[in-house]
Amino acid sequence: MAKGSVLITGANGGLGSAFVSQFLKSPYAKDYRGIYTVRNPTTATGLQAVAKQAPEGHAFETLALDLSSLEKIRATAKDINARVANGTLEPIRALVLNAAFQEANGESLVPKTYTNDGYEAAFAINYLANFLFVLLILQSMDKEHGRIVMISSGTHDAYNPRNMNNFKDEKYKIMYTDTESLSKGISYTDGGGFDAGMRRYGASKLLMVMFMCVYLLHVVFRYNL
Repeated sequence: MAKGSVLITGANGGLGSAFVSQFLKSPYAKDYRGIYTVRNPTTATGLQAVAKQAPEGHAFETLALDLSSLEKIRATAKDINARVANGTLEPIRALVLNAAFQEANGESLVPKTYTNDGYEAAFAINYLANFLFVLLILQSMDKEHGRIVMISSGTHDAYNPRNMNNFKDEKYKIMYTDTESLSKGISYTDGGGFDAGMRRYGASKLLMVMFMCVYLLHVVFRYNL
């Protein structure tokens, strides 16, 4: 019987499959069930290759999770919650929010990709999806040892020297004014499309940092830490 579950989103990508690979090599793999989420399990060839390295006795499953759809996020969370509640799935010891979307190229002065819910894809997948999924899945976390790992990015900092090209103009250094604008996708008329796409990506990652800070403050005040 596994001691708990480790859920990793975006497990088929380069970073995601690396997370899985390192987990499988760790001493925890034999004690904790892996739940590896991808958009389409049948085409997750990267994850499939890594999963072959699983040590004997490691229990795991590949789960479909489409972060571009709020309806599908709710459905997946509902299924996980039901299985944890009835004892067929162990409580989540670690939730690793790795999945992300980035659209940065010569054509992206104007955002090109929107979800069916009407949100710009970087905002929807990198922030809103994670916000919703965390709130829905909290009831299935290990109440004593549960941990949430949010994967951010240096692109959230307009003053980081590595982001000089994206934010060299002072007017771009204010990354957040209101959520509605970010949710619909900010369009630009000057500069390069790649830099514009990276600014939208950076803003979505900044929202995740803000979410993490607010969540941490909630925990501090809730438990008088």
